[in-house]
Amino acid sequence: MAKVIRYVGRESHFTGKSLFEIAANLKSCKGRVVHRSRMKFDPNYKEKTYVTLEDVKPDLSKPNFKGGTVTGYRVHRGNISDKLVQINSGMKQDWHLVSKEDEEEFCKIDRVHKVNYNRPKIYQLPPTLAAKLKTIGTEKSQLTEVPFRFKNKKKTH
Repeated sequence: MAKVIRYVGRESHFTGKSLFEIAANLKSCKGRVVHRSRMKFDPNYKEKTYVTLEDVKPDLSKPNFKGGTVTGYRVHRGNISDKLVQINSGMKQDWHLVSKEDEEEFCKIDRVHKVNYNRPKIYQLPPTLAAKLKTIGTEKSQLTEVPFRFKNKKKTH
């Protein structure tokens, strides 16, 4: 009698290899271009996203090339980063290597994502907070609008 194999759980949405498996098959990974299939097929990401590898150091103590450090230059949604960054998702089975013949065409940036920083100057207080302030009876009890304050974050990449 034949055994029936029953799978439990969801199917993986990752299609590809880890960065460490890709680097193991290359003589030199410096300057090679890789991309994640998640970014390529996601309809929200129409701009190109890829990484130009600089250095891959696999952790040989872990089985099946499942760990290590990867550094490279990231292009995210058409915005080119000139800083060397560490890629933290190298162990995910979602990476694809771009062939050397197609690298030049693949790396052409035709569209860049622009971030809109139009923020409101003031915002309305939630009704329950406004009611609570009225019951306290302070000088802030008549407020219905509050100025919006933002802290400038330092860019890390």
